Amino acid sequence: MDHVVEIARLRAKAVAVGEELIRLEPPADLQDLVRTAWQRQRDLHLVAHRDPTAALAGGVTAGKSLLASLLVDVPGLLFSTNAPATGNPTRIRLARGSGPTSVTRRRVTLLTAEAVAELVEHILAGIIAEARRMNGGRDTGSYDVRGLLGCRPVDPTDVQRSDWSAVTAFFEPRWNTDALDPSLKEWGVELFAIRDALRVAGHLLPTNPGTGAEELDAETMVAALEIGDQRMAGAGFSRHRSMQPLLPDQLATVTGLRAVFPLIHEVIVDVAVDPAVCAGWALPMALIDLPGTTANSRRDQYLTLSELRTTTVLAVVMNAAEPANKELGELVRALTEGRHGAPADLVDSIVVLANKADRLNPPGYAVGSVSDLVASSEDLRTLNDEVGKLTRGRPEQVALVSALAVALTAGHQPQGARHEDAAAAREQVRRWGRIVNGLVQDHPMAAALAAIGDDGGLGRVRELVVGQTTGPGLGILVRLAQAHEAELDAVLVRLRRSSPRTAANEHERSRLVSLVADLRVAQRVYSAEADRVPALSTLPHGSSTVDAELVDLVVAEVDGWPLWPATLSTAWDFGVGRSRPPRGPGRRPGRPGKSGRPRADRAENHGVVTTTEILASYTESRSVVRYRADALLVEAVREWASRLHGRPEVAAVVARLSSPDRELLADRLPLGIGHDAADNCLELLTELVDLELATEFAKHHADTAAPHTGDPLEGGRALPWDPTREKRSGTITDLADLVTAERLRRDLSAALVHEVRLRSRYVLNEVFDNLAEFARELNDILPTHREIDRMVNPPEGAEA
Repeated sequence: MDHVVEIARLRAKAVAVGEELIRLEPPADLQDLVRTAWQRQRDLHLVAHRDPTAALAGGVTAGKSLLASLLVDVPGLLFSTNAPATGNPTRIRLARGSGPTSVTRRRVTLLTAEAVAELVEHILAGIIAEARRMNGGRDTGSYDVRGLLGCRPVDPTDVQRSDWSAVTAFFEPRWNTDALDPSLKEWGVELFAIRDALRVAGHLLPTNPGTGAEELDAETMVAALEIGDQRMAGAGFSRHRSMQPLLPDQLATVTGLRAVFPLIHEVIVDVAVDPAVCAGWALPMALIDLPGTTANSRRDQYLTLSELRTTTVLAVVMNAAEPANKELGELVRALTEGRHGAPADLVDSIVVLANKADRLNPPGYAVGSVSDLVASSEDLRTLNDEVGKLTRGRPEQVALVSALAVALTAGHQPQGARHEDAAAAREQVRRWGRIVNGLVQDHPMAAALAAIGDDGGLGRVRELVVGQTTGPGLGILVRLAQAHEAELDAVLVRLRRSSPRTAANEHERSRLVSLVADLRVAQRVYSAEADRVPALSTLPHGSSTVDAELVDLVVAEVDGWPLWPATLSTAWDFGVGRSRPPRGPGRRPGRPGKSGRPRADRAENHGVVTTTEILASYTESRSVVRYRADALLVEAVREWASRLHGRPEVAAVVARLSSPDRELLADRLPLGIGHDAADNCLELLTELVDLELATEFAKHHADTAAPHTGDPLEGGRALPWDPTREKRSGTITDLADLVTAERLRRDLSAALVHEVRLRSRYVLNEVFDNLAEFARELNDILPTHREIDRMVNPPEGAEA
């Protein structure tokens, strides 16, 4: 599939459907459906017009901002130092220019009130989870979090009415004490920064995401990005910050941006790229420079996850010499498991940008191939392993780069870079170039290693990021847009059924009237059948009944326990246990099968059977029997449903619903009873045709479906031993003879039969309750005589 052509088609369709919906004049009963159509059209329009995007994620000081600036051919575009610097996401939108690369626009957008409320709840969720962890899983202890449960400080409908009292009550008493964990204090600083920002700029928050952007220049853009002192706790607990509300024209100033810093959504930079640089690039596309993943900031985490929902390529930036990053690994694992709402195939478009490659140490001896080079370098081996984990076994998806060396070559001196580091970076890049040159290229990292000596690795970075973004990344957008298109089409089909049509002819009218009559007969059959719930003992299964086969199933299972031979042998030995069951007058019964073998030999061969072993066997058999009983009941219900469908009055209507009569009914039904009712009716009729009641069984046969009767060795059960003493001693003490052992086996079988019967009875009742509900719904929704008349006569404005 040509993704460029397909995305163009989807964009055109979104626009065309929007124009069609504008012209539509739907009747009153279709207003909700039209609103749904508009929502689906907006979803398609937004996704189809979204640029494929690569997000740069990595730890703090990994060099993401410097690397992003170099990638788009504007060294120094983004503020960067050798300390944590970027506190807000930066979206760089790339388009093809007509001359040297230039920045055409800088803007900043704020979060909506709804997003701020979500952000605050995300931070609070982290505080509650961490406090519970330190409390040993409880809500009270070192930290009492009960006041934070269900707390929603920000009112998205009016942020000025927000209530922070619960948050203040949690933090203020311990703010300047050692009792407050550093992580909790950091997150508290974030919460109160948001609180203070809302007081001065809550009235400036936009209604819709991405709207209300304010223009920036180079100086104010730094103010919108640099963390600075934003996350530093004050000397004392601050109940509020004394600042006047900002005026709209003050927002884009340095002072205004520092005041609203916690409420910033994105900084947006538009760049026109030199044609010589972007030759072969399928523009437009976008890059997002994300805050560092290792900053322990819940706010940064929330913004990162929000951006990943619209990202099509994840470019992981790591320190080549120290590639392991716990937070990045957890992020990739969460994406693999489908969490965070990101596109499902985002994990398949991960690339790794290993920055600071100048810090890698090459081997001190000559090698003949790249494979030998990787094998002999501990740094490269470690890096290769980490890349394989992050890319799920695609180690070729890596670029080695020295952003510092590239920047120096371009004449840009990064802030905070020391002279000796700069000189060493340049020399190390040249050294790697000499080592790799001439080696056999027999390893997935060969292209990345070779690129270091060419241009510091920048060309490889561009090749990997741009190629992945405008190739597989665009494919992700296409698949998302196609999914929205399918949802839109489903709504449009229902809407277009409301257009005028010709009246039914005499033959069609006769078919419709008779079909509805047949449906009513079938409905009465189902209703009557639902009132006759069979007992397990009367529900046939083959030539037997369900109940009889359940008993046989349980007895065979319990009799097959491997522990019975040892149990029976132990019962011959009167020395086992500390007491025996009460006996009547006369001598105690003799021991059958007495062999004269010493008692110790029998104990050595068979040991002592404990209650633990019996419980283990019983629990295992319970699972086995439940599974087999479920299958048995499914088969019996299927036989019953087959007999029901074989009844002439039901078979006739099922056959008609599998014929063109179904299409005729689907076409005419909305005219009589409205679209929503028609759709519900057609859905019920589909169940009538495909009535496989056994498939509904799966919804009700979970372990929690039927009451659990407990284990047979718990107190209160009629078994031949004292359960209280046996729970304490752990051995069977009253197996005085074979009769007692046989009673034990019989009672265990009876207990398991009881459990299985309860469970099967519960499920069978559920099946027939569903049948009764189905019959009631079908009766309520079948068209009346007046509705049938509207179905067969032309609607107003239709041609006769």
